[in-house]
Amino acid sequence: GDVGIGASHRDLDDDEARFRSRTLLRNGPGHLHTVLGEARMTGDDQDLIVPEVVLVHGPWTVQSEYFATWVHGVDSRITPGPGTPLDAGTYFADGWYVEVLYFLTGENRVYDTKLPRFGRVVPNENYFFVPGEHGPLLGRGAWQVGARYSTINLNDAGINGGELDDVTLGLNWFLNPNLKFQWNYTVAYRDAAGDTS
Repeated sequence: GDVGIGASHRDLDDDEARFRSRTLLRNGPGHLHTVLGEARMTGDDQDLIVPEVVLVHGPWTVQSEYFATWVHGVDSRITPGPGTPLDAGTYFADGWYVEVLYFLTGENRVYDTKLPRFGRVVPNENYFFVPGEHGPLLGRGAWQVGARYSTINLNDAGINGGELDDVTLGLNWFLNPNLKFQWNYTVAYRDAAGDTS
């Protein structure tokens, strides 16, 4: 297992801060870059804190991360409600996720605590399918299932950026150390001011 923490203090570029809640899929055509909530504001500076924990035990991996941000000197919101004057002082937003992964075929993820990062998954046996003398021969690769819950709250200090909760169920098939297929199913619930669906 590993525990880490990140923190920073930032001066805002052009005195503007922007936070978005969006789907986990961020590649591909523009319609896949779905922004489900946004909070933009003018302010002076920003503080962030991001603790994280990772635990690997045999075929199990549990990972969780929390983030919190404070924007100081907020005096107007840009979205929602362009140019609306505020006397908010400090804006606070936070979110977190927890995910659990399990290898059905017995592999384990290697975690490099020096970098820190996960290494490449090496299946106990690579996938192969070839004809044999008594029928086809098959190597199954590595199969992994997972579940993830995440949430973000962008509502504070008169800024209604919305809240988003989502659950993702996944199946990963590692054919070899260099190729994998991923299937994910995500259900998201958005609670935003003026939301009609």
